[in-house]
Amino acid sequence: MEYLLLPLGCALASLKVTLQSKFSKSGKHTLSQNIFFTAIMFSVISFMFLPTLFDGGISASTVFYAVLLGSFSLLYQIFYVIALSMGRMTLTVIINNFGMLIPMLVSIFFLGDEFTPLIGVGAALALACLCLTVVNKSEKGKASKNSGESVIWLILTLLLFLSNGFASVFQKLYTVRAGDDLQPFEFVCIAYMIAAVEAFVIFGMLAPKETKKGIKPASKSTVLIGCGVGATLGVFQCVNTFAISLIPGSIYYPAYNCGTSLLLALIGAVLFKERFTVRQYVGIGLGVVAILLLCI
Repeated sequence: MEYLLLPLGCALASLKVTLQSKFSKSGKHTLSQNIFFTAIMFSVISFMFLPTLFDGGISASTVFYAVLLGSFSLLYQIFYVIALSMGRMTLTVIINNFGMLIPMLVSIFFLGDEFTPLIGVGAALALACLCLTVVNKSEKGKASKNSGESVIWLILTLLLFLSNGFASVFQKLYTVRAGDDLQPFEFVCIAYMIAAVEAFVIFGMLAPKETKKGIKPASKSTVLIGCGVGATLGVFQCVNTFAISLIPGSIYYPAYNCGTSLLLALIGAVLFKERFTVRQYVGIGLGVVAILLLCI
C-alpha cells in the first residue's frame, strides 16, 4: 500500500512544476513579480506546517539549518521561475535534477558515504546528457536574440543546479547533525517561513521602483497560482516525508526521480508543445538513466 505514495509523489511534483511553468510562460515577468510569486508560495507552505511549531520545543540545530535551507530555497525558486520562462521545461527540469550531484559528492568526500562504480557511470552520463541537450547544432552560428536568451538560460540553469544542490546539502547535514532531535515538519516550516520573510523584504525594496515606472508588481493571478504551487508543494512535502520513512531509499529515490523526469517530459511535449532534435531526445534519455544510476 505504501508504494502508492510513489506515483502520488511524482504526480504532485510534476503538478507543482507545471503550475510554476504556466506562471513563468504567461508573460514576461519582472524580478519583483517573480519574487512576489515566490513569497506567496512559501507563505502558503509555512502556514500549512505552522501547527507543528506548537507541538514542543525547537532545537537550535533545527533553526540553524532551517535558516540556511530557507535562504537557498529562495534563490533556487527565483532561478527556477526565471529559467522556466526562458527555456523548455523538460531540459530545465533535467538539469535541475542533477543538483543531487552536489549533496552526493559532499556525502562521499565529507560524510563517509561509499563511492560506487554506478555513481561514476551516472556522473559520466549526466555530463553527456548536458552536452547533448544544451548544445543544439541547428542553432549554431545564429547571432540572434534567441541564442542570446539561450546563453542567459544556461547561466540560470547553472545557478539553479547550484542552489538546488546546496539546499539539499543543508537538508542532508541537518539529518546527520540532528540525530534523535530530528524535527522534519518543524524544519520545513521554519525554512519556508524564513524564505517567505526574506522574499517579502526583497519585494518591498523592489516594488516601489517598478510602481513608479507604471509596472504592477502584483496581480490576482500571481496570488492564485502562487497559492496553488505552495499548496501542492506543501502536500508533496508531507507525502515525501511519509514515503521516505516507509519505502527503502534504494527503491524510492530512483523511482521518484525517473518517474518525475519522464512525466514532466510528457507534459512538456503535450501541454507546452516542446520539440527537440534527435540528439536532444538521446540526451534526455541518458539524463533519465543517469538520474537512475545516481540514486541507486
